[in-house]
Amino acid sequence: MKSSDDATNSDSMRSQGASRALSLGINVVAGVGLFTFLGYSIDKHIGGGILWTLLGFVLGVLYMVYEFWKVILLLNKKPDNDKGFDVNDKRTG
Repeated sequence: MKSSDDATNSDSMRSQGASRALSLGINVVAGVGLFTFLGYSIDKHIGGGILWTLLGFVLGVLYMVYEFWKVILLLNKKPDNDKGFDVNDKRTG
């Protein structure tokens, strides 16, 4: 049977994961949208087709890849206390 501390810890981890997922989603949508909008605005101002819109979209996608890469690195990061020894070991040596 789970203790109340385990349940609280599990709820906290779930909430933290949901928060990170929401943050990632907002960053991706905002980044792609902003870069595409800036490209579109330049196209409207300068004229000449959709070159800047496409360039803005590509920059937005590159930003999205960067955001995903940061999350992947964070998920694969080892905990600070994983140094190859037991931090609770009271022996000195």
